[in-house]
Amino acid sequence: MMHGPLFLPASVSEHVPDIAVAVEKHGGNLHTAIVFLRSSSGLFVLDVTIEGLVRALPIKSEKHNFAWAIPAIDPALRDSVRVLCEKLADNPPVLFYGLRYHKSEFAVEGSTIRVSLAGDTVGVTCATFVLMIFDSLGLSLVDHDSWRPRPEDEPHMRNLADWAAKSVPPDRPYGIAAHVMKRNAADVKCFRFRPEEVLATCLLPDSRGCSLDDTESIGVNVRRWVIEAESLRKSRVLSAGP
Repeated sequence: MMHGPLFLPASVSEHVPDIAVAVEKHGGNLHTAIVFLRSSSGLFVLDVTIEGLVRALPIKSEKHNFAWAIPAIDPALRDSVRVLCEKLADNPPVLFYGLRYHKSEFAVEGSTIRVSLAGDTVGVTCATFVLMIFDSLGLSLVDHDSWRPRPEDEPHMRNLADWAAKSVPPDRPYGIAAHVMKRNAADVKCFRFRPEEVLATCLLPDSRGCSLDDTESIGVNVRRWVIEAESLRKSRVLSAGP
């Protein structure tokens, strides 16, 4: 059962969130981010790129077409997430793109942020970057133990591993980068946190500790809505002409 609501792109100016989990269509894939309200400068989108670069960009309607939902957690806890997003925006950590994810955290130490990766985690995807922000505050959106590998994810994971291997910034230490790429190549059969399922946690009555069974079917609908919204936006742009 959906708790909602899911806000489609046109409503972002009507329902300004303090924080929200957001998904947009990016090429042929979905991309996950956090929309957050900076205390001094409006709405920003925080995400990680395939190169492992953490970035915070102001929301611009002509460039961003996110569907988003506000996590069903206490407002005071949401504000803790917002504050962490501000700190990550001001002091972006160095990350790699990694497929396998165990519950990890960003530890704030004064003006610096320490990245603490658990187990054999070597990096994050766009989806697990968002999970890691909540994990850092003890507000895990998902029940990690409930996730399982799904055969239909393997081709996508293999494509991501290949894409990430070609996208490592040249300033990264070669030895570490080579280890990460080797790890990713071995992890293409691991379970995947899909962008639409991360957003689906925010459509449940309690967004904490959601299981795969809770989110999988809602995620299917989220994916469909996001793709339909993007198709509608493109058709409106084309019909408007130059």
